[in-house]
Amino acid sequence: MQPGARTRRMLRILAGAGLMAAEFLVAGCAAEPWPRAGREEAANGADFAPERQPGWGITIDPAGGLHFADAEAGVLWQVDARGRAAVLLEGVHAHELYGDSGGALYGDDLVWDGGWRSWRRGFWRLDPAGRLTDVLPPALEVPPGMGLLADRRGNRYAFGRRGAGGALVLFRRAPGGTVTSLAGGGPGQADGHGAAAGFERVRAVRWGPDGALYASDGAAVRRITLNGDVSTLGGNPVGGLREPWPLLLGLAIDPRGHVLVADQARAGLLEITPGGAVSVRLEGGPFWSPAGVVADRRGIYVLEARPARASARMLGWLGPRLRVRRLTANRAPVTLARVGGGPLAGLSDPTLIVALAVALVAAFGLTTLAALAWRGVPLALARAFGRPLFAAPVGRRTATAGWFSTHGFAVASWSVLLLVLWALLREVFGPDFQALHVEALVVLFFLAALFLQVGPSLVSRIRKFGPVEFFERTSGLLAALAEIELAVSSEGLNFAPVPENLPPSRLFAYSQADRYLTLLEHSGEEVGSGNQRDRYFRLLMAVGWTALQLHDFQRSQHWLGRLHKLSEGKYEPGELLLILGQAYLQCARQEEEGKRRELLVKAADCYREKVRANPDGLAAWFWLGYVADELENYGSAVKYNRYALRIKPQFANAKYNLAAATLKAGRPARSLRVLESIRQTDQGFEQVREAIKKDSDFDELRADARFVQLCQNWQS
Repeated sequence: MQPGARTRRMLRILAGAGLMAAEFLVAGCAAEPWPRAGREEAANGADFAPERQPGWGITIDPAGGLHFADAEAGVLWQVDARGRAAVLLEGVHAHELYGDSGGALYGDDLVWDGGWRSWRRGFWRLDPAGRLTDVLPPALEVPPGMGLLADRRGNRYAFGRRGAGGALVLFRRAPGGTVTSLAGGGPGQADGHGAAAGFERVRAVRWGPDGALYASDGAAVRRITLNGDVSTLGGNPVGGLREPWPLLLGLAIDPRGHVLVADQARAGLLEITPGGAVSVRLEGGPFWSPAGVVADRRGIYVLEARPARASARMLGWLGPRLRVRRLTANRAPVTLARVGGGPLAGLSDPTLIVALAVALVAAFGLTTLAALAWRGVPLALARAFGRPLFAAPVGRRTATAGWFSTHGFAVASWSVLLLVLWALLREVFGPDFQALHVEALVVLFFLAALFLQVGPSLVSRIRKFGPVEFFERTSGLLAALAEIELAVSSEGLNFAPVPENLPPSRLFAYSQADRYLTLLEHSGEEVGSGNQRDRYFRLLMAVGWTALQLHDFQRSQHWLGRLHKLSEGKYEPGELLLILGQAYLQCARQEEEGKRRELLVKAADCYREKVRANPDGLAAWFWLGYVADELENYGSAVKYNRYALRIKPQFANAKYNLAAATLKAGRPARSLRVLESIRQTDQGFEQVREAIKKDSDFDELRADARFVQLCQNWQS
């Protein structure tokens, strides 16, 4: 083997080893699971190990914003009504949060006392001006009944134990300091009155609209009246769920009286009806688990944290550690904020995973290329370590040794490095070094090998691909795609596409055209003028429209947006602007809050450009009003829907949207008059009749007798 070749292979090994070591360090640091808290509970007798569990405190302030606690980092966050997150307070290890009508915040604070080897617990108050005061300074023993829950008479309620290791009891402390036992002291989690009732491990406690207290107690939800009656809602364990055994944290009661409770073990938000029926309202997925919840008439706000599995904790170490999502009727959950964690806290999980994979492969390649350009120390390392390990002694070379030195060098070196790294990391991390780390190492090995084998050929292929190759390979595709209907209807209103059952030949033509368009885009080559440019634009239009039909909205808005940009808005503007606006709108429905608003603004720009070119276009005015409503610009939504109705007065969809925007603008009487103007002969009446049954936009009118009568007339 030539010295240069040996140097290159050794450098690749060194670069790969460095990246794999970084991967193992990340996985090892993230592999500390919360279930270890169970061992600590047995040691200290606490109701929970606070340093091993996320905070469940989340509350709504009078201005419509949110406050929530990051117990792991000791940070209190605030999110304003526009979804902007900011640090409100640092240095408080809080699990619980409460707010009052004046805008003040109350929470607990846990401080580790190294001398006593125990936690001190206290309570604080943060007024609207930002002044922090102690309600109770952190103490080893909290006085019975001293807590943050209080009724209108000033009585405070808190759970505590009677002596060391005693039964768990709910205490009531009067303003004068008199303490009474309201409930608790009985066996296990028994229901009953007063001392006959029992509690096991209470975490979150909330007031219900009926004046009772609701608590998450181990795997059950308990209801405690102020006269001491204790009952269990939804069974014990809740819903009969045993695999895995529930671990309930934060809970809330919505305006309907339904109890919402976060199940950390199941990574889901459970909903319990007043009748005791239990259902899963939200699933956090593999990388998130609900921890806290709060609800009001606008929706349900869920605080989610990373669960115990190592992969989720690794994402929390690099990206966001907490997020807040909003649930509303008939809509997908919307992420309002992501906070905490590492330098990539603002990224969503799919973006973070893709970014990590790309960064690993790119770092491997860049490190290798940089090392190949600098051969001083690497060449000395190759000479020092390469010959004794992988080459036969000088003067005794054989055919077998020569083959091994040439072809077996990489295999042997990778194998040795894998064994050395495994032994080293097993020693460093001890029992926490699990099979997951070995799997991660093997996956990274194959990623590196794939880059070395496929990367150069792929780059070479893209560099050689230009307009000539593009038109040679797509010559037969445009004819197949031309059979797909590209014409927009005369009114342009039927833009809620469903996946078309396209023949295999057209699907193949679409996939091939999309592939060649991508190669041409990445090559950086420009298409010439004349027939070639027109043909390129036609292919972009066909692929973008086909992607919209197939519900591939990301690809649709990408290719149609590229066509609009390259043609400077001059290619078929009557059709392209409507289709591109619809692609942006459909993409926005699938995105989270920040990206969603950006796409809606782009859709609105398309429709505005369309109405400037053709003020009498019904479709553009109608969809412009729809997008304005989605952007919560209700005044503009009212105006645009009125323009649409001037063009076509018998259009039920525009009347319906006008009524919804008018109601959101604070004019219910006028909204009701607009609804009453809808006739059964209007276009789109059947869609409107079905939509109003479950549309939450009209919940404010459902108690109105005229609205009830209107709905009955429509159904008859």
